[in-house]
Formats: sequence, C-alpha cells, structure tokens
Amino acid sequence: MKTALVFTLNGTRVEADPQPSRTLLEWLRDERGLIGTKNGCGVGQCGACSVLIDGTVRRACVVKLSSVGGSVIETIESLGSADELDPIQQAFVAEGAVQCGFCTPGMVMAGKALLAANPQPSETDIRQALQPNLCRCTGYTSIIRALQRAAGLPIQAADGTTSRPSDAAGDGGPPQSGTQAGPDSSEQPGAASTTATATVTKPELATATWSVVGTSPVRKDAVAKVRGERVFADDYNVPDQLYGAFAFSEQHHARVTALDCSAAEAVPGVVRVLTAADIPGRNGFGLQLPHQPVFADTVVRYRGEPLALVVAETVRAARKAARLVSARYEPLPVLHNPDEALAEGAPQLHQEGNTAETMRFRRGDVDRAFAEADVVVEGEYCTPSVEHAYLEPESCLAVPADSPRITVYSANQGSGAFRDMIAASLAIDPADVRVIFTPAGGGFGGKEEPTVQIQACLAALLLQRPVKLTLDRSASVRISTKRHAARIRMRHAVKRDGTLLGIETYTVCDAGAYLSLTRPVIFRTVVMAGGPYQIPNARLESHGVYTNTNPAGAFRGFGSTQICYASELQMDKIADQLGIDPIELRRRNALAPGKTTTMGHRLSSGVGYLATVDRVAEALEIARNTIEPAPGKRLGVGFASAYKNVGIGKGLPDEASAAIELGPGGQFTVYVGATDIGQGSDTVMAQIAADTLGVAYETVSVVSSDTARCPDAGMTTASRQTYISGNAVACAARTLKSRLDQLGGTPAEIYAATADPAQLRVEERYRPPATAKPPEVFEEADTSGPEGLAVHFNYCYTTMAAIIEIAPDGGDLKVLKLITAQDVGRALHPQNVYGQIEGAAVMGYGFGVSERFECGRNGKATLSLDALGLPRSLDSPALQSFIVEEPAADGPFGAKGLGEIPLNPAAPAIAAAIHNAIGRYIDTLPLGEALPG
Repeated sequence: MKTALVFTLNGTRVEADPQPSRTLLEWLRDERGLIGTKNGCGVGQCGACSVLIDGTVRRACVVKLSSVGGSVIETIESLGSADELDPIQQAFVAEGAVQCGFCTPGMVMAGKALLAANPQPSETDIRQALQPNLCRCTGYTSIIRALQRAAGLPIQAADGTTSRPSDAAGDGGPPQSGTQAGPDSSEQPGAASTTATATVTKPELATATWSVVGTSPVRKDAVAKVRGERVFADDYNVPDQLYGAFAFSEQHHARVTALDCSAAEAVPGVVRVLTAADIPGRNGFGLQLPHQPVFADTVVRYRGEPLALVVAETVRAARKAARLVSARYEPLPVLHNPDEALAEGAPQLHQEGNTAETMRFRRGDVDRAFAEADVVVEGEYCTPSVEHAYLEPESCLAVPADSPRITVYSANQGSGAFRDMIAASLAIDPADVRVIFTPAGGGFGGKEEPTVQIQACLAALLLQRPVKLTLDRSASVRISTKRHAARIRMRHAVKRDGTLLGIETYTVCDAGAYLSLTRPVIFRTVVMAGGPYQIPNARLESHGVYTNTNPAGAFRGFGSTQICYASELQMDKIADQLGIDPIELRRRNALAPGKTTTMGHRLSSGVGYLATVDRVAEALEIARNTIEPAPGKRLGVGFASAYKNVGIGKGLPDEASAAIELGPGGQFTVYVGATDIGQGSDTVMAQIAADTLGVAYETVSVVSSDTARCPDAGMTTASRQTYISGNAVACAARTLKSRLDQLGGTPAEIYAATADPAQLRVEERYRPPATAKPPEVFEEADTSGPEGLAVHFNYCYTTMAAIIEIAPDGGDLKVLKLITAQDVGRALHPQNVYGQIEGAAVMGYGFGVSERFECGRNGKATLSLDALGLPRSLDSPALQSFIVEEPAADGPFGAKGLGEIPLNPAAPAIAAAIHNAIGRYIDTLPLGEALPG
C-alpha cells in the first residue's frame, strides 16, 4: 500500500498519490484544476509553470510530484482574494505588463519570490530573477516596471521626471498632440519608468468618463490574466474527452512506401489511429493554395509533417503510441536551400515546379539612373529562418454535437478561415462548424493557418467524442511555419549630395515545403524595398522558392523585416561613402506629404516619418553623451528607419463587419471577428464603441471571433484590425446611437421599454479605400492617377537608434539601449501602444542578434526554446519609446496600425552601431554568429 504524500497547497493541507512519473504541473492542472500554472515547454525552459515551493520559485514541469512531501506550495491562485488583487498583480495591471497573458502567472510568481527575499531590488536584481521566464510579447520592460512599482521604487519617465508609484495613480487624460514620451527602462538611479499618459493602481479605477479614446483604461482582460483565470485552449476540459498526438515524418524528403500503425494501436488506452485514408474531404489546407496535406500520404516534404494522429484515453498513452507508428521510406533528394532548388536539373517538389511565387516591378528609367549616378552602392544581405516561439503551444478541443456538428475551441488569427478549411477536409457544410476563439498565448502570424485544428475535428467527428490535441514544445517547433530566410542583392544609384536616384533589388526567399503565405511576403519584399524614402526609379525582383524545410508563412513584418535590413544598411553605406551624416541622408530623402513611394504612391497626409527621425535623433544626442562603455570596450551608435503598410492592399478585399447590441441594465456588447492575440484589440474596440456611443467604458464588453455570434473580420494580420474593425465598430456605434437618440431615455430605460430587443442590435460593414494591384512583370507601373499607384491605403512609420558597446575585435557585443519613435496616427490606448513598441523592438533585437531556426537538414535541429536564441530579461536592452501622432484621415479617431513595424529597424540599427564602433559591416544575420564569442 502506497503512502500518501502530504503537503500544503495554497494554505490547505492536501494528500496525493505519489505517482513517481507524474510532475507537479500535471497534478496541479489535471487533478486540482489549477489552470493558472501553464505548460509552455514541459522541460523547464520557459517559466510559465512557475510556482513557489517553500518560498523558492520552481518550475513545476520538472518537479516530480513525489518530491514535494512536507512542502508548502503556492500557485497563482493563492494570491489576492476574490475582492482584491495582490500588490504585485495590481502593479502588473497598472503598468500594462500584460499582453497575451500566457507567461503572466509565472512572471507574477517569480516576482513574488523576488520581493519576498529582496524588498528593494535593483533593476539588475529584477532582470536576474526573471531570467528563467520567457516573454515573447512585452520585451520585459513593463514587467520590470511592474515589479519596481510593487516594491514602491521610484519610477522615471522618459522626460526625466521621477515619481513614486502613488504619485502616478490615475489617468493622465487625453494625449497631447504631436509626440508623447514613453517609458525609459535605462538602469539609472531611480530605476525604470511608467507610461506618463495613464497608470492605474486598482482595476476598479478604470475610467468611467465618456471620453476614453486616447487614454489607457485597464484592459478588458488584464485582471483575469494576472489572476491566472484566463482560459486558454489547453485549459478546457469536458467529460468523456479523448487526447491526440501526432506521429511525424523523420525524413526531410521521401516517398512513403508503407505506414505501420499496428504497434501504436496495441498500446492500452488507444482508441484509434487516423491517417490520410480517414479524411472524408480534402486532404489539404492553406489560405491561398490548399496543397499542404492534413496528413502526408505518398510523399513527405519536410521533417515534421504529420503522418498520423493517435487518439487515446490519456495524453500519455497517445504520445507513447505515436512514437510507435512506423513508416518505410524511399529517400528523395533533399533541397537544402533555394540555390539548389533553382539549379538546372533540380528535383521538383511540386507539379508546378520549385518557384512558389515571383514578382517583378519596374518604375522609371532605371538604367539611366545608374548611368547618371555619381555613386553606386551595392551589397548582398542574408537573413535567417526564425521560429515564432509564442509561449502557448498549439492546442485545440473539438466537440461533436448534432448542431453544429463540430464546435472548435482554439486560438487562431481568423476563425472564419479556420472554419472553412476544417469544413473542406471534413466534407461538411461550413455552417456545421463553429469556431470559438480562445485566448491566444501569442501569435505573431504563426496562428494564421491550422496546425492541430483539422485533425482534432476529424477525430471528434469520426469517434463522436470530444478530442483535445495539444502539442508539446518540440512538436510545436517541428510542425509550425517560420519566418522566410532571405538573400537580397541590392544596389542604389545616388547623386553626390545624397539624393537617391534609383534602386535595384533581387531577392530570393526560402518558402519551405508549401506555399503558406509566401505570396504576400514576396509582395512586401518588393513594395517595401525602397524604405521610407523617395526613389523615382526602381527595378525590383523577388522570388519565393520551395525547399525541404518547414513552410515559411506569416510572421510579424511579413517580408518587410528582411528587406528593411538590406535597405537600411545600404543607407548607412551610402552615407559612409559620401561622407554625409546617416541621419541627414535620411532626412534629405524622406517620404512626406506630396512625396512618392518607390512603388509610385503619391502621399497626401498622415505621414509622420520625419517626426520620428527628429524625435529619435534628439533623444540619441542626449543618451550618447551620458552613456559610457565598460573598460576596454567601444561605444557605437546606429540609426535605422522603416515603414510598413496598414491593411492587405494589392487590390484585394480588406473589409470587416461589427455588431453592437444594447442589453439589460444599459450594458452594450460589441461583436467582432478580430482576434485579440495579446495586442489589446478587444480593449480598443470597447474604447471606440464607448466614445462613439457616448457611454462609459465599463458598460461595454466585447465578444470576439466566435463564428456563430460574430461577423467576419478577416485575419488579424497586416496591422489592420484597429483600422478596419475599429472603423466597423465606429460605424455600428454611430448607427445604434442614432437609433437610441430617436427612442429617447437612458440606455437602461430604452432596453426596459423595448418589446423587440432585436431593434437594439446593429451590424455594419466597413470597406477601406480601394487599393491598386501593381504589375508583376517588368512593365512600367501606371502612376498617372491622382494618387499614383496606391498599392496600400495607409502606412505607419518608425525610426530607431541603437547604442552598443563592443570589444575592438568585435567580441562581447552588448546592446545597451534602443530608442524608438513610431507614427501610429493616434494612440487610442497609449499604454498598449508602448507595449507593442517595446515587445516588437526586443523581438527585432532577437532577430538581429541571436535567433535562428534550423530544421535539421544541415545536421542541426533547434527544437527547444533554449536552442532558438530567444532574448531573455538579461539580454533585452533598455528601451526608450516615443509616440508620434500624425492622424490618418480615414482611421478610427485618426488611428493607423502599429503591431509589426517597431520590429524592423532594430537589426539594421544594431548593425550600424557595430560599424560605428569597429568599422565593420555585417551583412548576414544573426549578428552574434558573425562576431567572436
């Protein structure tokens, strides 16, 4: 007879079966239902499962349950009470240290342990304490500020003013016009800062005024996330559910000659093993070309393609059996890179060949521009494949029923598209599939296409039982899309005074095994090739090429990130060759109202690029005179800019609908298809609705991306949802307000007096300004219209400076500070805006300095979080952020978009700083690989 374990859990004495193979994390979630402790990796590398054991922070995924006898264990659920948050939770809410929320409980527990042991920590102490915990959204700076606030430490704003946390309570009101100063996380006396425009010390102090746009009320989801109460897909459990696990291809390219599932089927608890033969409909998916198999059948094209799904009564049985699925292969030649794929006689991965997408664009007289140039500057640049590394692994719960036939609980970036792809593979009507968006623990583009959803639904439909399919971290990395690796040849024709005359590019991107979203990525590498500068002559060519690696798909930046690295280093090389200050060179060629983009779009208004340059240049001048390098190191400064589209453009549909209804007690509900993947779109939609209706923010709630309840809004991509769905919400709110004004009375009175509540619901659709489809061959672009060739309806602009220290031989690189300013049109929720800027800047730092994904075809596979080179709290630089507001004429309250663009200038700014320090340009990323260890 086993002796029960006895320990204290959240203040209560408990007994448990020791179960030697079980982890504390499994027991907490499965036996006790304490879902606030998250499973982000299962191997102790992310910290999402952090708990306190005898006052010490531990990672529950690597703690055996059998080892905790006699211990005192505290989880996120132990903090605060039903009526009041713990001070650390309050600080996280106040500082906006919550985005996707998946890492938040672990961060809060790490902070709790730190402040219990060290009530007055330095910023270095805080960074050290957070080092085991990964965050992919915030860039860590708001989390550091939250812990400083909880400790009662001074908070220093970007303008140099210092306040105690109690001084900063409340909302600072509407933002001033022009530029706003954001948090500065430099480690200086007084520690990190808070957003000057709005901080809130308690959730109940969210603004109740009727003018909430431009202020920072508490996010709609913040309190639930700091409590660990937000229910992610893997947190859902229903009676009688089964569990799934994939059997993956172990070959990069091979013909499948046999698949033996008998050993897997013999494992106790296994219910069924599903393969391609079990799919009643289309064995393929993809947003633009549905040729990626749900299950690989005759050929595998990358290591990590699903061959089968094992469905069992337990997770452990499913995963054990999946390892026993055996495939026999006939090896086929492996295409390691685009050069091999484009070589004469190369094996063809698809019937249409190895070229996934091609775009060619010409404007002006390029040959003449180069012939008349005083200087021609050229270079070749390479950027790597990168993993999204969202903290929440892919997960789906599929529940069968009579109507709809399948209900799907899963994170995604577009529920309508997921519904349609699921229906196509199951051979059922899309109306028989209901997709309910669950909170996304990060996305960054990686959740725009299915990974587990179709297979989970297939199993649920065939077995008529609920099926949950959650990937472990290595499976997540193996199956998911990546950022396109790129090789870019670029040259500029320039006059002696720095005027840019022409540009020519030839770009090749590694599309991986399937098309995914390579087409828009290739489009962006062409459209954004010239940067935020006026260049009258252009010849631009870009190709996406199939190879035997993970499909490359949507990733924050969508091709603009890669091309920005090349174009901004070119600008520095031009400045260097002409002896012009790099900042001045950018000013001389800057896009501004009346100027024309490289594609020929004549801009009329809403162009805040020069303001971003000026704001960063001013802050850089101050910073560079106050920062000293460590002994034996050199200081370097670099400067880079970027611009990026808002919306899809290219003449494609880009609309969204929204609905608003008045309910009991005068409460309003907004229904939108936009998915909140951490960026705070639900909160912004509530703000827009509240101000347009003229009601309090607290009276508005948001339901998002449920295909049975919400109108469609397309994908959360291309920095489009604030602009597109925000306008749809504003349209619906205006219509409803007009109706309510006619009825008269308060909202509560109107609802009580209305016999037909359907009269109190309004749905409206918003269509943005039309965009043009450019020629995709070397034909002269038609720019004769009033706007020229408007391939997009709007753009956002950003500038960044980097300050680094480095040894004279190039070793010991440390990025000390990034200073950034972004034109966002108008900051509807400044705190969220700063959060997006900070998180993207640190993601850009990782892209530039340390990150790379390897699929294993060259002998190295990076299948864990530690292997991917992700920035942690001790790596991330100090950040100083500024908001520039140059309102968009058609944007809701003047807003544009912002989620992607702050990432882009980080890598070239750091590379420029390295050149400034040691005189060496590095044209290949990540920079850390090119420098001495």
